Amino acid sequence: GDDNEAQIDYDANGALELLDNAIDARIPVLFAAPQSPQETWSPAAVMAVIRAVEARWPVDRDRVYLTGLSSGASGAWATVKAYPHAFAALVPMTGATELKGLARIAQISEWVFAAADDNDTNVVTGYGGAMVGSRPVVAALRAAGGRPCYTEYRHGPWPATHVIWPEAYDTPDLLHWLLAQRRGKPSPLPCPAEARSR
Repeated sequence: GDDNEAQIDYDANGALELLDNAIDARIPVLFAAPQSPQETWSPAAVMAVIRAVEARWPVDRDRVYLTGLSSGASGAWATVKAYPHAFAALVPMTGATELKGLARIAQISEWVFAAADDNDTNVVTGYGGAMVGSRPVVAALRAAGGRPCYTEYRHGPWPATHVIWPEAYDTPDLLHWLLAQRRGKPSPLPCPAEARSR
């Protein structure tokens, strides 16, 4: 979108559930939510937003986390691949990415969310072609020595089975797991029980 509002709209974006959970727990966090007017994302533009936030506020650079939903998840994958040393963790939801470059980010903590019946981004074939879905991405990360957490819902909400993010961002252990991640260090926590397929 290009209205600079949809990404902070409770009805459109469940990421604010994650932020609400931090506020309720009195955990100080900075939250930046860029928006792309196209279906693709520029990793350099995403990093420019992050650098602007870091220049203005005190940011723990070992605790920078990236999340995205739908094409934003694909943009998050692309950004982490382009800047693998900038992030402590990645939480993509119903996105697709190429298998190329995943080995470089296998040691970054990831918690991937998908729906088996996603009616927009197929959990196996993704968008088709090189942009594959969450199952082969998680398998490739594990084959490269990574330990990604993976939650695959059997059914997304009908009729838009792609839109799992309100529920996913409200996953009870997600905030605790995310805040435990540090850049350059393996996850200190095992994947929570919520990371299993549902």
